[in-house]
Amino acid sequence: MKPKAPTRKLHSKVHKPHLSTVSDARAVRSREKIRNAFLRLLQTNSLEEITIREICAKASLNDVTFFRHYLTKESLLDDIAADEVKQLVALTLPVFNSEDTAAAAVTLCAYVDSRRILWATLLVGGAAATVRSTLIDLSKKVSYVHEAPASWPPKEVAVAIFVASTVELLTWWLQQKKPVPVLDVAQIFEGFIVTPALNASGGHKRITT
Repeated sequence: MKPKAPTRKLHSKVHKPHLSTVSDARAVRSREKIRNAFLRLLQTNSLEEITIREICAKASLNDVTFFRHYLTKESLLDDIAADEVKQLVALTLPVFNSEDTAAAAVTLCAYVDSRRILWATLLVGGAAATVRSTLIDLSKKVSYVHEAPASWPPKEVAVAIFVASTVELLTWWLQQKKPVPVLDVAQIFEGFIVTPALNASGGHKRITT
């Protein structure tokens, strides 16, 4: 009988970020080094210009370590953006649910200001499209505007307009050479974005002919 050929073992490495390393302090530090190195590179380069090799060199890590955490540089960007956007959405909720929308707006703007370098990198350094799409997706899931099914305008439109306005305001703010005070930005946010959104969701009806 002809001997059976040995079964060829397939390489089946599965990317499972944080599955077994979440409690490993060294792995956590490596992940933060990768994220921080990437953000530093984004300050001076577009996403297309940055390579994984450059990220690893900046982080003083090898590419094997990088791929333990992320499949691509795009997945790294998505991870960073998602974390920040989740926090921003969480801070946006009180703006719509609070009787003191001005104070809630100040809290939101103060958060962005406290992480100015990171948000400037995300919005001004080439990640605005990712941030915008992630913010829209999360905002739709949260559904912070409580409206009836037949309300007008449609929630998808209201969310898109609100997100676009918020992103444009933050981008403008972070691009200013002369810093604009948090209170001034919060006043713009509350007066020109939040209040119109609340008025539209509460009182506008569809025009019929």
